[in-house]
Amino acid sequence: MSRDRRIGIRFPLKFSAQLSWADSKGKTHAIRARTVDVSSGGFFVPMKNVLPVKQKVRISVKWPVTDAGKPLELICEGSVARIERRGRAKGVAVTIKKYSLTSRNSPRRQRKKE
Repeated sequence: MSRDRRIGIRFPLKFSAQLSWADSKGKTHAIRARTVDVSSGGFFVPMKNVLPVKQKVRISVKWPVTDAGKPLELICEGSVARIERRGRAKGVAVTIKKYSLTSRNSPRRQRKKE
């Protein structure tokens, strides 16, 4: 029996996102991604070329809710907790360290995870 190491209840939410990270030389990389599931503690993102465990990442998610008619964006900073294989697909489970939710035309309200 496998042990589920996830924190929080996962919801099967598929959102368009951009995942970015800096390599060991400091060069920033970014890919378009799509979340598969999301929880208060993290999310899973399928990737062809997975990132190493503990790699710091930033993800920007186009949130499907609006603030007075303005689209919202969820921006999270975290790190790769583990690499997972789901059927034929593989990807990364990311733990959220801090986040901000903002309408795209207003300043960010940042929150630190406790």
